Amino acid sequence: VPYQTVYGASKSYVLSFSRALGRELRSAGIHVMCVCPGWIKTEFQQVAEHDKYIRYVDRWYGPDEVAAQATPQDPDDDRPTAEKQMSDENSLYHEIKRLIAIRDSHPALQNRARIQFVYVEENAYPLAYLRNIGEEKILVILNPSEKEVSFACDFLPKKTIYSLGSEVRFTGKTAAVPAISAGYYKL
Repeated sequence: VPYQTVYGASKSYVLSFSRALGRELRSAGIHVMCVCPGWIKTEFQQVAEHDKYIRYVDRWYGPDEVAAQATPQDPDDDRPTAEKQMSDENSLYHEIKRLIAIRDSHPALQNRARIQFVYVEENAYPLAYLRNIGEEKILVILNPSEKEVSFACDFLPKKTIYSLGSEVRFTGKTAAVPAISAGYYKL
């Protein structure tokens, strides 16, 4: 069957990743589910011409049928939908698109950049680390906790590239990180 090597390897990876993630998150009360429904009628099956090769499938299911069985839809008429997310500039959809654009425009935020932890403590926030490649250096600070925290920091950023929540206050000796905030700062 054409493309079976890539298809099988990809599906095995997703299953293995889901199992490992489930084990990691179990103690936090988070359950991970990986749906492995079998043959689904998608563009991939058409490109790979699986109809010519797969003869034992009684019925090909559509993606919507599988999704409806695996993840029940919220019955509330005000539930989030893809259409609503795409039309709302303040939605998670657009926030992710903004973050992707930022990553794409800054080599220091891409996968080849080096990472150096500036502040990390077990079971404590914030998490602060430096990403750099070539001349570009970006300080990333995350504080998902509900209280403001500070840490020793001798950096004075030149520019805020991105912030969520309130911005970090830098003194040249410390950084005060507001509750529930994140930021990328160009040094």
